[in-house]
Amino acid sequence: KPVGLSRGRGIRIVSRIEDVRYSELVVVQKYIPNPLLLHGFKFDLRLYVLVTSFSPLEAYIYKSGFARVASRAFSDTATSAHDKFIHLTNASIQKNAPENPFIDSAFKDAEIHEAGGSKCNLEFLWKQLKISRPDINISDLWHSICEVILASLVCVDPHIPHQPNSFELFGYDVLIDEKLKPWLIEVNASPSMARPTTLDAQIKETLIRDTIRLLNPIPYDRKALVHILNRRLAAEEQGSLVHRQTAQNALASPTVLNADLNKILHRLKPRRYGELPHYLGAYTQLAPGQSFDKMRRLKRAVTKNCGVSSYYIE
Repeated sequence: KPVGLSRGRGIRIVSRIEDVRYSELVVVQKYIPNPLLLHGFKFDLRLYVLVTSFSPLEAYIYKSGFARVASRAFSDTATSAHDKFIHLTNASIQKNAPENPFIDSAFKDAEIHEAGGSKCNLEFLWKQLKISRPDINISDLWHSICEVILASLVCVDPHIPHQPNSFELFGYDVLIDEKLKPWLIEVNASPSMARPTTLDAQIKETLIRDTIRLLNPIPYDRKALVHILNRRLAAEEQGSLVHRQTAQNALASPTVLNADLNKILHRLKPRRYGELPHYLGAYTQLAPGQSFDKMRRLKRAVTKNCGVSSYYIE
């Protein structure tokens, strides 16, 4: 998988290490040979995770998402190894598949709001999987998926600086094998919000609205902000070194800082870390929480056993 490319471009399946091209920067992943199938077709999940804070971590997962389904029935034979319409589920690849009657089998019972193109919504997927695999406990499977996502965030959390005025919506690609074990395939920053089908519009437009309402950015007074910044800069640049130091100490005092913030934010207060937003929509919280604490303890134990410092997760 070439680094820096998207939409499935340049992905190849190789069976020998000699086939790896060393002239380009690539990511090499083990192929999962036993994927869980939807009516005989390979699929993976596109899930959306909103991170509102790193260091400390605060994250939410969206309950609605997609199953991206291949257009040709799954086969693990050597002759089918290079058939991207069997092995790669990216919608940008599958939309170019030749007319194929098999895709109708995967979505044969779907309504227009449940499937579109080569994707279906999660509700349809869970319903169909329960028919073919009555032993599947969807709640347990979802919990396992959330733990995989949370583990990935815990791994990178200490390496991403805290930015209190920032957020990121990630597109997670997760594959489930026939033993119901979820595998993280990749994480996409700025996932596509294109809406070529009714299903895309239904899920993504609601996702965008829920994201903005959850973030609830506070309106601020731009004129007050400019005035206060200019006043602070002027105070720090005038007079002797001692005078400037005194001015800096005064400006850093909680009383002055709070007064300036009240003027800029009209006395509104940003939500504190860990406080649940007033509106969640279809989001549920991943971190902070019990699962997050469990994952941090697990990481602490692993890094300790490996002789790696884990001071940053204490």
